[in-house]
Amino acid sequence: STEVTIPDTLDGIKVTKIGEKAFSGNYNITSVTLPAGVTEIGEYAFSNCEMLTTVMLPNGLKTLSDGAFYDCLHLENVTIPGAVEKLGEGVFFGCSSITSMTVPESVRFIGQLAFSGCTHLEKLTLSAKIDEIPQYAFADCRKLNNLKIPNGVRVIGKGAFFNCTSLNDISIPSTVSEIKDHAFVQCIALTSITLPN
Repeated sequence: STEVTIPDTLDGIKVTKIGEKAFSGNYNITSVTLPAGVTEIGEYAFSNCEMLTTVMLPNGLKTLSDGAFYDCLHLENVTIPGAVEKLGEGVFFGCSSITSMTVPESVRFIGQLAFSGCTHLEKLTLSAKIDEIPQYAFADCRKLNNLKIPNGVRVIGKGAFFNCTSLNDISIPSTVSEIKDHAFVQCIALTSITLPN
């Protein structure tokens, strides 16, 4: 097992970004600690790091790019810091060991498939600043059981909660003006839907 701590500076230059695919496919890393100066994690930076369980993200992080932690099957411990504004497409796709996630109020954009295949995600709190839950964002989150969609969301995208087979209670706010095709297909446990008047 390998614990990686990325330093504040490399050759006297401040580390502010983790580059595209920087650690992709590294099967030895079990934990990563990023320095305070990092504001962006590049596309697929830690994708397919199958043994990665813990990531310490810095408070100043603003962008988690597409697929940053794609298919990190054992990733359990990750907290999205309160400065993050964007979660890219498939950012936590297939992270099947994550059990709870809070998307902080700073987040204004979530990409499609962001949490798709997080099969053990049970507890989810969403930012009230997002106006769309994009397509397949939470597809195959089979342990997710109740969900309060925050006030401010206007669109629930195509297949957003497709195959969330444990979802039994959902509350949809009055701000939602469009629920797209297949948004709740295969939500076979759904017994309560609260709709606005």
